[in-house]
Amino acid sequence: MKNKMKLIVIGIILVSGFIGLALWQNARSETSVSIMSVSTVTGTVEEKIGVNYQVNSGADSFTLIVLPDTQYYSQLYPEIYTAQTQWIVENKDDLNIVFVSHVGDIVQNNDVDEGEWQVADAAMSLLDDVVPYGILPGNHDMQVGGAANFYERYFPASRFEHQYWWGGSFDNNRYNYQLFSAGENEFVILHMQYCPTNEAIQWANDVLAEWSMRKAIVSTHAYLYTDASLLKNCQNKSNGAINGGQMWNRLVKNNQNVFMVLAGHIPGIARREDFEGRIVYQLLSDYQNFPMGGSGYLRIMTFEPQNDIVRVTSYSPYLDKYLTDNENQFDLSFDMTGGTPPDGNVLVFSGFSYCIGTVADGNCELDAIDDDTLKAVYLGDINHKGSISSSLP
Repeated sequence: MKNKMKLIVIGIILVSGFIGLALWQNARSETSVSIMSVSTVTGTVEEKIGVNYQVNSGADSFTLIVLPDTQYYSQLYPEIYTAQTQWIVENKDDLNIVFVSHVGDIVQNNDVDEGEWQVADAAMSLLDDVVPYGILPGNHDMQVGGAANFYERYFPASRFEHQYWWGGSFDNNRYNYQLFSAGENEFVILHMQYCPTNEAIQWANDVLAEWSMRKAIVSTHAYLYTDASLLKNCQNKSNGAINGGQMWNRLVKNNQNVFMVLAGHIPGIARREDFEGRIVYQLLSDYQNFPMGGSGYLRIMTFEPQNDIVRVTSYSPYLDKYLTDNENQFDLSFDMTGGTPPDGNVLVFSGFSYCIGTVADGNCELDAIDDDTLKAVYLGDINHKGSISSSLP
């Protein structure tokens, strides 16, 4: 009778847990529960078996790639540009690459040499219909006064408007935004030309307000100096004059969903963090002073929702080498939805023996176990789906 009652209790708990699981199936984050160890608990009146378990968010890691200043590749080293985008395509699945951001200076000689644009078009075309990406004109992509005829010819909005991730554009696609979801998080990313116009800043503010529930990234061409101070000067190769400091004050600072700014333009590396109700990471990466116009280095940004960390590395697909100094390889703390710690209860059972512990406790005690029937069931909470494990480490 006692064993039957235990069986009934286990059945009720399992049914209740899985009903609850079904109710929030689409809204909650994935999880994984693991049995970490099993050992005899000493010092008890009746010998018990302690089971240690661990519950983690199961949100997948994902990667964003930053392509800085490809101008010399388009002019002199097309094989390097192609090596970059080909590598992205080949590693899309293994690294879960969900987006690529080009921060401008696509070519070296603006509207003077169409051949450079053909090189850029060929390299970027490898990403078309494969990996979502955004692009913008830098100062080398525009003439004095801001004309950008070849940019508008080779990278018009019509090139992207059929894509599910396309958000919209402004001023002949000099400004555009994209929407993507990854790791149980939703993002909006803006791409803004070198030294934007006042009208573009208003457009960008409107976009960020419309998508205020999404985590936001701003990519622009020029924003930081290598000493991490905000850009003060705009050249005449733009039809706008909003510098880095003005972008901070008029766009980045007051939109609470913006957590990161990406930029190139100034050869070198810099990182700046400002707190304005949240941390805003502002990153400069531009390798154009390296041999061969940059040696093919790009930024790999791996988001780990389960750890609330963004791991940043600098890698050249052309050389197959990483830059491992602290300026080119570092971690950023960032709170992601998938990283919210799971809460609630865990049911552990083996045969007719069962116990219930909490996620925080990480353990409970059974009367006896049979390795073939030992299981741990995380029952889920309001933010996380339930999960089950029957494997020992």
